[in-house]
Amino acid sequence: MRPARRQRWERPGRPRKRRGGPPPLVGVAWYRQEQYERFLVAAKDREQLEATWIGWKREAEAVLQGYRALGMEVRRVEVDLDELLAYCMIENKSNTAETRAAYVTELLQRQEDGPSGPPGENPQQGRV
Repeated sequence: MRPARRQRWERPGRPRKRRGGPPPLVGVAWYRQEQYERFLVAAKDREQLEATWIGWKREAEAVLQGYRALGMEVRRVEVDLDELLAYCMIENKSNTAETRAAYVTELLQRQEDGPSGPPGENPQQGRV
């Protein structure tokens, strides 16, 4: 098995002092095991992703722990592959880490504000 390539953002650094208020909210994409192979095939940056769902899950859990250690509020954001791919088509973007991060941010915002339609089609929120 090849060693995983780590992005700088994947592992949180030293904690920074926060000034009062609620902790920052961070959404972490949570992919479904039964969709992971299809996800890899559809990802433009698949060479930077874990080859197996088990490997991906191990890394994702470490990222969750790292953010929590920094005092952030972390939420798993369940990603349905078909909905992600529809979002990519609507936004006319490739399935890359940047696009997936925007998608997860939008999903997280919708969870906080309440449902109002599929991501990328909310007239009250600007397109990502």
